[in-house]
Amino acid sequence: MFNRGYLANSSLQEKVAIIGCGESAKVFAEWSEVEHFDVFTTLGGGQFRDKDVLAVETLREPNDYLQIIIANQYVDEILEQWVNDNKSLQNVFWFDFMNLKLAQVDSLSYTQSAKDSSLHVIYDLHVLPATFDIAAFLVRAELRRIELGLDNINLIIIGGNFGGVSARACLNHGSEQGTWRIQNVLIPMSQMLKRCRGVSFIPNKKCLSDLTQGEATFPQDLSARPDFRFYALAPLQKRFESGADIQVLESPMQAKEYARQFLKSHGISKQFITISLREYTHQASRNSCIECYQYLAERVLNLGLGIVLIRDTNKALEQKLNWEGTVECPVASFNVAIRMALYESAFMNISVSSGPSFGLMLLSRHCDFLMTHLVDNSQVVSSEAFLKERQGISVGEQFPFCGRFQRVCWTEDAEEIANEFELMIKEKLSIN
Repeated sequence: MFNRGYLANSSLQEKVAIIGCGESAKVFAEWSEVEHFDVFTTLGGGQFRDKDVLAVETLREPNDYLQIIIANQYVDEILEQWVNDNKSLQNVFWFDFMNLKLAQVDSLSYTQSAKDSSLHVIYDLHVLPATFDIAAFLVRAELRRIELGLDNINLIIIGGNFGGVSARACLNHGSEQGTWRIQNVLIPMSQMLKRCRGVSFIPNKKCLSDLTQGEATFPQDLSARPDFRFYALAPLQKRFESGADIQVLESPMQAKEYARQFLKSHGISKQFITISLREYTHQASRNSCIECYQYLAERVLNLGLGIVLIRDTNKALEQKLNWEGTVECPVASFNVAIRMALYESAFMNISVSSGPSFGLMLLSRHCDFLMTHLVDNSQVVSSEAFLKERQGISVGEQFPFCGRFQRVCWTEDAEEIANEFELMIKEKLSIN
């Protein structure tokens, strides 16, 4: 029986429908070694492996087949017609003949334009920051999509007046950094939502109505100035208290594959941890204590785990730290999706309070972590008052929506941090 990684339903006939009879179909037939199949093309006619080729319009009962395999480069046109004919996509797959694998249509970035409905999510950089803070905003948008029963999210980023960002962001990071963050943080963060099918960047609101076309938007009132405090973590936690799942961010499948390739190429076949370092010039007092984290790395090596270092983006391509037994991954410093995939693959992660830790680890159920150095009263955004008001957490507390191995460490003593991290690792090892 043919399934190539997908479980077969015994109630179905053991026959596959192949749409296409060209090179892709030939490669599929050889790769799959399928024995029982029918072949279809747009018009039909001719033969494929001694079988008559049928017209695809005669494929009226898809459930008669175990799987429908589209082995054809015109997959978009075929799927559009399929959807317009109200046929089920449940057993439909596309054969990627370059990589020799099947992709279920539901997992493709295929937009069923005739059927799908979208929530237009507006991120206005006149007010909202060009940082990982977009994570909480995206989660709120996802909850709104679910409430409205819509299929997908279309993210629209509206540029600010200073290098594409607001004057406040420009003062914090500079206009060039602001533009870079739009392209390399904000837009890539949309990949963390499976239901986000498109991203647009527009310089102002003039063409916004053309993009939304009177459909549902988030925020609902686009004429009002967005209040960035409403999109912080603390208000989002109130949704959790009401029963909403807010840990919904996840890396895309291709990022997972790239992370797997990186680990394999560096000989990391065993369980590993990531250490993310903040080494930024802005608010440098919030940076990682290098000596503390290097000491922690030594302790982790004694436990027999591998270590992947993810350095600050501004330091990733400088001279390596060359800590014994560690591997640096510069690509994860620049690519948000691969960074997230490494966090998800890791046995445990550790980082100071930073954009990636709050924007990625905290809002994913797949990342176990210890977050350190949350409080720095010399900076407004890491003061105790700010943490309580915006992030919804006070000194000594844990985030209520986090899992068993997702914790905040409130001490700043290197020995105590290493002890707590080691205890978490040993506890998790004992149950795995």
